[in-house]
Amino acid sequence: MQHKQLILAGGLFAGVMAMLLAAYVLLLRPDNVLLVQDVRSEDAATIVGELESHAIPYELADGGNRIMVPEDQVGEARIAIAGTELVAGGTVGFELFNEADMGLTEFAQKVNYQRALQGELARTIMMMEGVSFARVHLSLSERTLFRGDAPAAKAAVSVQPTAGRQIGGERVEGIQELVASAVNNLSSQDVSVLDERGELISATPLAIGEGAEPRDERAALEDYFSARARKAAKPFLEGLDHAIRVTAVDLDPASDTASSASGPQGRNFSLRIAVRTEVRIDADDRVEIERTIADAVGLDAGRGDNLRFEVAPLETFAPAALPAPAPAATRQQVLPPNTPGTDWIAWVFGLLSNRWFWLGALAVAAVAVPLVRRSRRMSEEERQSFAQLLDEHIEARRDQAHV
Repeated sequence: MQHKQLILAGGLFAGVMAMLLAAYVLLLRPDNVLLVQDVRSEDAATIVGELESHAIPYELADGGNRIMVPEDQVGEARIAIAGTELVAGGTVGFELFNEADMGLTEFAQKVNYQRALQGELARTIMMMEGVSFARVHLSLSERTLFRGDAPAAKAAVSVQPTAGRQIGGERVEGIQELVASAVNNLSSQDVSVLDERGELISATPLAIGEGAEPRDERAALEDYFSARARKAAKPFLEGLDHAIRVTAVDLDPASDTASSASGPQGRNFSLRIAVRTEVRIDADDRVEIERTIADAVGLDAGRGDNLRFEVAPLETFAPAALPAPAPAATRQQVLPPNTPGTDWIAWVFGLLSNRWFWLGALAVAAVAVPLVRRSRRMSEEERQSFAQLLDEHIEARRDQAHV
């Protein structure tokens, strides 16, 4: 009987303890909240190391992409990781010069400046929405003793978007302008932007090149935007026969659409995008394809851009007809205005090759030469008067000398 009582008492005690433990877990223990998410493996290892050094409990979720900490310790955890290089994306900025060594050579100082500038630009890019990681590589221009003009600078930017996001065309142009504005003698056209797969996602469609024919420029524009649209729609159309055509249409300068697109970054043309498949695409997929293509090429309904889906054979999907170039007989070569060192030479050669110039010069010479010769002749009375005046002047000078 006593043995049964002991077993019963032990069971009651174990039950009470289990209830208390469950109450603590469910009611009293603070809930875990999200500290960081969508981090790289290297950054996750850095965060975990900092949390362990500060004795802060943590929990890994979603395969290590999410790190959870107790709600009452989330502030302490954020302060702990704020002192690491994680906040700066593992980059070094201008704090590199906080403890500058005065014994550094000029070359070492230039290298440190380039590292600091690259790090600061990478930090700014990583602050943009949709960018999880970025690296910047600069090739700075240097003025040398034996070269009058410094070579143009160049830059390359590698960006990694956050999970489920894409970096649109306007965001890429913004990155190019940011880097070009921060580096001396660097044009935005010389800034290459690549994604995490090493694929080029930047181009210079608004400045194809001087001397390019209008037809070639239009084709280059359409090829550029077609490539971006195909890349954006590839995950949704993979395994499905399809074709994407982009047509660039010039805006009417007198229209409201053209005036709204006349900003420094605005296009002076609208885009007509056609996605053709041989089978019909689901409505949900159409919405996703339209959204991703719009983000990739920067579609703007206010500028007249549109996107449509077609179901028809791909063999008839020919490129849009382009206006034929002007005949060679009607083309006029337009010389650049005010070109230093060339305008006056061309003017002189043009003047010398004009026969009317020579006829006019001969006429002026025929009239001017007799007049000049006549003006040089003096009459006899004029000569005697001039000689007498000269003698009087000489005599007056002699009298002054004797006095």
